[in-house]
Amino acid sequence: MNPTAALDIALQLIFLICLCFAIITDFKTLLIPNWISLALLAAFVPFAILHVPLEVVGGHLLAMGVVLALSVSFFVAGWMGGGDVKFMSAIALWMGPDHVAPFTVLMAFLGAAIAIGSVYSVPMEKMVGASAASEASAAKAAEAAEAEAGS
Repeated sequence: MNPTAALDIALQLIFLICLCFAIITDFKTLLIPNWISLALLAAFVPFAILHVPLEVVGGHLLAMGVVLALSVSFFVAGWMGGGDVKFMSAIALWMGPDHVAPFTVLMAFLGAAIAIGSVYSVPMEKMVGASAASEASAAKAAEAAEAEAGS
């Protein structure tokens, strides 16, 4: 196997592992660690060098910027958490302009389905455990206090 193919496989594994870890930690703690978004951003650089033509990189950055701007507005409104904002923006960078719209629509529908299902079926404490639910509530309160202090 040539070194470029090995690097390509490694970068795709990093992407996949970050996605899986974000899903698991978000379900268990209602938090997405910052290192996941940072790892996705860092892994995109060599991936883009290998696969994304230079004239298309700007479109990927624009897709990330648009998702970041919209997501921040949802965060300010209290509809999303800060980890979700950073994670979605990092994923949008990988998706690029051609795939970011279908990705965000699908993610919104799946998120809404999970939210509706969790509200009407099982209390959050039973779903993630009482300690995880209280940790998530405390973390969200701290995030909101930081946001207010910063403005």
